[in-house]
Amino acid sequence: MSKVAVVYWSGTGNTEEMANKVAEGAKAAGAEVEVISADDFDGTDISSFDGVAFGCPAMGDEVLEDTEFEPMFDGCKGALKGKNIALFGSYGWGDGEWMRNWEESCKEAGVVILADRDVLEVFRGAIDGYHGKEVDYSQFEAAAPKITKISPQAEADIKFGYCTEFIILLEKPLPQDEIDRFREFLDSIGDSIVLVADDEIVKVHVHTNHPGQAFERALTYGQLSRMKIDNMREEHQEKLIKDAEKLAKEQAENKEHQRIMDLFRIRR
Repeated sequence: MSKVAVVYWSGTGNTEEMANKVAEGAKAAGAEVEVISADDFDGTDISSFDGVAFGCPAMGDEVLEDTEFEPMFDGCKGALKGKNIALFGSYGWGDGEWMRNWEESCKEAGVVILADRDVLEVFRGAIDGYHGKEVDYSQFEAAAPKITKISPQAEADIKFGYCTEFIILLEKPLPQDEIDRFREFLDSIGDSIVLVADDEIVKVHVHTNHPGQAFERALTYGQLSRMKIDNMREEHQEKLIKDAEKLAKEQAENKEHQRIMDLFRIRR
């Protein structure tokens, strides 16, 4: 029996739900599956598995979660060379740039990505290969990684304009009721809230129109670190400009191609 790890980081629960669905598909194909959170996995675990599926949502300016998941994944890259993996994740308002960048970084590290079809089919091929069956790998020919867009937000109607992230260095551990009150406060000024706490730090992610209010409330708990604010409306405008430039370039190339073809027709 092939052994598969599904390793994920989830803030709102979307990617965790996806991880469980991936695990269900692999189990249905006959694999032994472990679903593992990113903070419980590292490169030394890779050799224990025949295949690994990594899941992480897009954070901030379309990047991987950078305090737990990305350090864990970077630490695994050396052990992943030549091993088949799958990538999955969720995003809200962007165009999936984080996944394309993630895929490219994997290719540069020599990692083999199998993720252009349903993950069940990917792992079914891995399991057949493990049992010595001949596998038609043409069905897994590389394309863009599988991306599931959850709760899409109309880019032209972004309700909360600033993606705000920071870490609170706690002066003392926060009781659960205070964490709940902090979450309620963030919910009153924004959405897309991620709040992860332990005895020493609290990691915060929120989309809001008032980043300063989030900072001020957080300062009552301790010092702030790694503060980051991204203007999502500005990023959307930049994306529209890039898309327009890309379209204009394609149209120009098509026009030049047609001009050359016309010249050939004249010469004939």
